[in-house]
Amino acid sequence: MIAFAACKKDDSHPFDKSPNDRMQELLDSYQATFVNAQYGWRAVVFPDSGKSGGYTFYWKFTNDNRVTMYADIYPSTIDQSFESSYRMKGLQQPALIFDTYSYLHILSDPNANVNGGTMGKGLLSDFEFAVDTVTKDSVKLTGRYNASRAFMVPATQQESQDFAASFGNAMDFENIANLTTYFKRLVLGSNQFDISVNLSTRTITFSWVEGGVVKTFTTGYFYSNGKVVLAQPFTANGITITDFSNINYDAPNSVIHVTAAGVSGQIQGSGQPLLIDANAPQRWYQAVLSQDSYWYSFTGFTVEGQQDAYGITTIPNFYYLIFWPSFGTNYDLTGFVVVVNNSSLSISYGLATGTPPTFTSDGRVIFTELGFVGTIPPGEQAIFDNTAAKFTDPSGFYLVQTGRQAYDMVSAKDGKAWISWQY
Repeated sequence: MIAFAACKKDDSHPFDKSPNDRMQELLDSYQATFVNAQYGWRAVVFPDSGKSGGYTFYWKFTNDNRVTMYADIYPSTIDQSFESSYRMKGLQQPALIFDTYSYLHILSDPNANVNGGTMGKGLLSDFEFAVDTVTKDSVKLTGRYNASRAFMVPATQQESQDFAASFGNAMDFENIANLTTYFKRLVLGSNQFDISVNLSTRTITFSWVEGGVVKTFTTGYFYSNGKVVLAQPFTANGITITDFSNINYDAPNSVIHVTAAGVSGQIQGSGQPLLIDANAPQRWYQAVLSQDSYWYSFTGFTVEGQQDAYGITTIPNFYYLIFWPSFGTNYDLTGFVVVVNNSSLSISYGLATGTPPTFTSDGRVIFTELGFVGTIPPGEQAIFDNTAAKFTDPSGFYLVQTGRQAYDMVSAKDGKAWISWQY
């Protein structure tokens, strides 16, 4: 026989509120934290799963689901406030959603001309965020679609009153675009590094020579309190760089003065890399020759910082410029490709150069003009002539490998002209 002890039935539940009620309380609590920050919030958003650098925002939330913001995207977004709406919503976890167009949406715009990102994708940022953690001193968010990382801290009174002034001279760093050579040299005492900066994705690549070999390191960056702050510190040659401070652009001399790793230094243009990759031109050429294929560029030459300097994108129905080794039995072709009948691609005309080109022992490739193929419309003659003249410059080009199937071809004459090739 099994005995049962007398017991009292307990109708109580471990939670005295429904899941929906508990979620709503949490959302209300988070919203109160956002609203009650006396001077609003400073937020840094890192698009593309945090792989990119950060954009800094100022957000001031109200109880009636309005938010006023500034952002360091453009000069206008730094100086002029923008008001839109937001809402808190319980999804798989609490979410902060910016539900009408705002400065934040600029980073997600699929039009690459708006934010400098990838056509059709933008900068892979978000305007809907899962709320990970909330305290009175910090908030961590994760984008719901592109896993952007965002970090919020209470803003200072200065940031709430003059967002632009809170950056000090940090934005002078953007003048690196005014250094008209492809190669930019960072000099810190006896240390020298080549740096490549993408102002749209806010990433910086350091290149240096170690043991006769070129090493590279890439990290994101963001602007804060007069500094360019690296997302991950950079260490090489016995120094560690966490940020650039005391930034000052000397326009007459085309130099950006900085302090890094406790050393005063400068960023300036250079006509050559620290170490020339002597085998890069032949790697570039053989990569597509072996596939009976071609390299392509959507914008042609950048000259002294001006993208598409010769206006190839103004050609009616232009698609891209290609370089096809051994296109003919005795020539390589630099072809101007257009869209025909909205359905197919065709080489309209092109520059014929000797095959193969000349590869020099000091790491240059030199193209020799043979003539042209096809019929060049009169209105496009100058575009063709300028492109052909640059392509066949007797000084030739260095090749810089920027990815598994990507190279930049840089003028060996002065480093002030280059074209980016993809495959």
